[in-house]
Amino acid sequence: MKNRVQLSEKSTQAMESRIPELAVSAVRQAYFRALTTSGKVVEAVNGKLVETSAEGGQREIRELSSAPVPVAAGSKRVRGLHSVCFAFSGNLSN
Repeated sequence: MKNRVQLSEKSTQAMESRIPELAVSAVRQAYFRALTTSGKVVEAVNGKLVETSAEGGQREIRELSSAPVPVAAGSKRVRGLHSVCFAFSGNLSN
């Protein structure tokens, strides 16, 4: 059994302050990995859903709603079956 190391408050804060930097790096790596693997990434750009290709081209899929969606605290939002299938099918022609 390993002994647990007690971190000081200063050490904990220093490590926690790096979380945003690490998150940005992880998202960037995932973006480029997706482009490399499938050749396309779907992303939100300036209020539009856009398909970006590995060659740099972009194709607008549709406008995104700017209206906020009210959700009560503690509730769960479940997407319809069509949305889930669309998200995982790779079919972007709809």
